[in-house]
Amino acid sequence: MTCPRESEILDALMTARWPEACEDELRAHAQSCALCADLVLVATAITNDVPEAHVPTSGVAWWRMQRRDREEAARAASRTITIVQASSILAAIAVVLTILGGVSAMSESWRNGIAHGLQLLNSLPQWGLPLLLTLALVLAAAPVALYFAVRD
Repeated sequence: MTCPRESEILDALMTARWPEACEDELRAHAQSCALCADLVLVATAITNDVPEAHVPTSGVAWWRMQRRDREEAARAASRTITIVQASSILAAIAVVLTILGGVSAMSESWRNGIAHGLQLLNSLPQWGLPLLLTLALVLAAAPVALYFAVRD
Protein backbone atom coordinates (compact mmCIF):
# COMPACT_ATOMS: atom_id res chain seq x y z
CA MET A 1 0.00 0.00 0.00
CA THR A 2 1.62 3.21 -1.19
CA CYS A 3 0.48 6.76 -1.64
CA PRO A 4 1.38 8.80 -4.74
CA ARG A 5 2.10 11.88 -2.59
CA GLU A 6 4.28 10.02 -0.08
CA SER A 7 7.51 11.04 -1.83
CA GLU A 8 6.49 14.72 -1.79
CA ILE A 9 5.77 14.62 1.93
CA LEU A 10 8.99 12.75 2.60
CA ASP A 11 10.93 15.33 0.57
CA ALA A 12 9.33 18.17 2.55
CA LEU A 13 10.17 16.43 5.81
CA MET A 14 13.78 15.74 4.83
CA THR A 15 14.42 19.32 3.67
CA ALA A 16 12.84 20.80 6.84
CA ARG A 17 10.02 22.48 4.91
CA TRP A 18 7.28 20.66 6.81
CA PRO A 19 4.71 22.08 7.64
CA GLU A 20 5.45 25.80 7.29
CA ALA A 21 6.89 25.94 3.77
CA CYS A 22 4.49 23.40 2.25
CA GLU A 23 1.37 23.90 0.21
CA ASP A 24 -1.93 23.80 2.07
CA GLU A 25 -3.07 21.02 -0.25
CA LEU A 26 -0.13 18.81 0.81
CA ARG A 27 -0.85 19.41 4.51
CA ALA A 28 -4.52 18.60 3.98
CA HIS A 29 -3.58 15.40 2.17
CA ALA A 30 -1.26 14.37 5.03
CA GLN A 31 -4.15 14.78 7.47
CA SER A 32 -6.59 12.77 5.35
CA CYS A 33 -4.26 9.93 4.23
CA ALA A 34 -3.45 7.39 6.96
CA LEU A 35 -0.16 6.34 5.37
CA CYS A 36 1.08 9.91 5.02
CA ALA A 37 -0.11 10.78 8.53
CA ASP A 38 1.97 7.88 9.90
CA LEU A 39 4.95 9.04 7.85
CA VAL A 40 4.66 12.58 9.25
CA LEU A 41 4.25 11.27 12.80
CA VAL A 42 7.31 9.01 12.64
CA ALA A 43 9.51 11.51 10.81
CA THR A 44 8.70 14.36 13.21
CA ALA A 45 9.37 12.12 16.20
CA ILE A 46 12.75 11.17 14.77
CA THR A 47 13.71 14.75 13.87
CA ASN A 48 12.67 15.96 17.32
CA ASP A 49 14.96 13.38 18.96
CA VAL A 50 18.01 14.14 16.80
CA PRO A 51 19.20 17.20 18.82
CA GLU A 52 18.96 15.19 22.06
CA ALA A 53 21.07 12.31 20.75
CA HIS A 54 24.64 12.36 22.03
CA VAL A 55 26.98 11.22 19.29
CA PRO A 56 30.59 10.86 20.44
CA THR A 57 33.42 12.29 18.43
CA SER A 58 35.28 10.05 16.02
CA GLY A 59 38.33 9.99 18.30
CA VAL A 60 36.27 8.72 21.23
CA ALA A 61 34.57 6.10 19.06
CA TRP A 62 37.95 4.93 17.72
CA TRP A 63 39.41 4.78 21.25
CA ARG A 64 36.44 2.73 22.50
CA MET A 65 36.76 0.33 19.57
CA GLN A 66 40.49 -0.14 20.22
CA ARG A 67 39.85 -0.75 23.92
CA ARG A 68 37.12 -3.27 23.16
CA ASP A 69 39.41 -5.11 20.71
CA ARG A 70 42.18 -5.29 23.32
CA GLU A 71 39.78 -6.58 25.97
CA GLU A 72 38.45 -9.27 23.63
CA ALA A 73 41.99 -10.36 22.76
CA ALA A 74 42.90 -10.52 26.46
CA ARG A 75 39.79 -12.61 27.19
CA ALA A 76 40.64 -15.02 24.37
CA ALA A 77 44.23 -15.37 25.59
CA SER A 78 43.05 -15.83 29.16
CA ARG A 79 40.69 -18.63 28.13
CA THR A 80 43.47 -20.37 26.22
CA ILE A 81 45.94 -20.03 29.09
CA THR A 82 43.37 -21.37 31.55
CA ILE A 83 42.71 -24.40 29.37
CA VAL A 84 46.43 -25.14 29.00
CA GLN A 85 47.05 -24.76 32.73
CA ALA A 86 44.11 -27.01 33.60
CA SER A 87 45.34 -29.61 31.13
CA SER A 88 48.84 -29.44 32.61
CA ILE A 89 47.51 -29.89 36.14
CA LEU A 90 45.39 -32.84 35.06
CA ALA A 91 48.38 -34.40 33.32
CA ALA A 92 50.52 -33.95 36.45
CA ILE A 93 47.81 -35.57 38.58
CA ALA A 94 47.58 -38.45 36.11
CA VAL A 95 51.36 -38.95 36.26
CA VAL A 96 51.32 -38.97 40.07
CA LEU A 97 48.42 -41.43 40.16
CA THR A 98 50.15 -43.65 37.60
CA ILE A 99 53.34 -43.67 39.66
CA LEU A 100 51.38 -44.42 42.83
CA GLY A 101 49.43 -47.15 41.05
CA GLY A 102 52.64 -48.65 39.67
CA VAL A 103 54.26 -48.61 43.09
CA SER A 104 51.31 -50.33 44.73
CA ALA A 105 50.92 -52.87 41.91
CA MET A 106 54.59 -53.89 42.07
CA SER A 107 54.56 -54.49 45.80
CA GLU A 108 53.32 -57.78 47.16
CA SER A 109 52.35 -56.39 50.50
CA TRP A 110 52.25 -53.08 52.30
CA ARG A 111 55.68 -53.65 53.71
CA ASN A 112 57.17 -54.40 50.33
CA GLY A 113 55.32 -51.41 48.90
CA ILE A 114 56.72 -49.07 51.54
CA ALA A 115 60.21 -50.48 51.05
CA HIS A 116 59.90 -50.05 47.32
CA GLY A 117 58.63 -46.50 47.81
CA LEU A 118 61.62 -45.74 49.97
CA GLN A 119 63.89 -47.11 47.28
CA LEU A 120 62.18 -44.82 44.77
CA LEU A 121 62.70 -41.90 47.11
CA ASN A 122 66.37 -42.82 47.40
CA SER A 123 66.74 -42.76 43.61
CA LEU A 124 64.66 -39.58 43.27
CA PRO A 125 67.58 -37.16 43.75
CA GLN A 126 69.28 -38.60 40.67
CA TRP A 127 66.53 -37.70 38.21
CA GLY A 128 64.10 -35.65 40.30
CA LEU A 129 65.62 -32.21 39.84
CA PRO A 130 65.86 -32.37 36.03
CA LEU A 131 62.32 -33.73 35.90
CA LEU A 132 60.97 -30.96 38.12
CA LEU A 133 62.84 -28.29 36.17
CA THR A 134 61.51 -29.66 32.88
CA LEU A 135 57.96 -29.77 34.23
CA ALA A 136 58.26 -26.19 35.55
CA LEU A 137 59.63 -25.00 32.21
CA VAL A 138 56.79 -26.65 30.28
CA LEU A 139 54.15 -25.23 32.64
CA ALA A 140 55.65 -21.76 32.31
CA ALA A 141 56.35 -21.77 28.57
CA ALA A 142 53.22 -23.50 27.26
CA PRO A 143 50.76 -20.62 27.95
CA VAL A 144 53.17 -18.06 26.49
CA ALA A 145 53.78 -20.15 23.38
CA LEU A 146 50.06 -20.73 22.95
CA TYR A 147 49.36 -17.00 23.33
CA PHE A 148 51.81 -16.16 20.54
CA ALA A 149 50.40 -18.95 18.39
CA VAL A 150 46.78 -17.73 18.52
CA ARG A 151 47.16 -13.95 18.60
CA ASP A 152 46.22 -12.04 15.47
